[in-house]
Amino acid sequence: AMSDNMRTIIEPMDVEVASPATISRNGMVYFEPHLMGYSSLVSTALASRMPETFDASERQEVSTMLNFLLPPLIAYVKKNAQEVSPAQEQNVVQTCLTLIMDHLDRYKVLDTYVSLGNK
Repeated sequence: AMSDNMRTIIEPMDVEVASPATISRNGMVYFEPHLMGYSSLVSTALASRMPETFDASERQEVSTMLNFLLPPLIAYVKKNAQEVSPAQEQNVVQTCLTLIMDHLDRYKVLDTYVSLGNK
């Protein structure tokens, strides 16, 4: 049984055989992944998870790095990774963003940021 603070998220590959009743009961909104892209995920992460200690040039550097690295990362995963369960492009990007932003969390502490000097 689930407690009151637990939630379930189901991500279908498609809704081809879902009835309108199933969709309305589950509150589903389905968008084709290729139409969604991942740019909104990157924008949200940059706007909400970047350390406040970063100045504009550092924020731009992280943005440039992500825009440079994400396309080849996705291509590499599609070509070389053996996925146990298929993952949408957006899931791969979200995982990458989570890892990067978690790594940058230590720079949210001003003393840590200052101790790095010229970064």
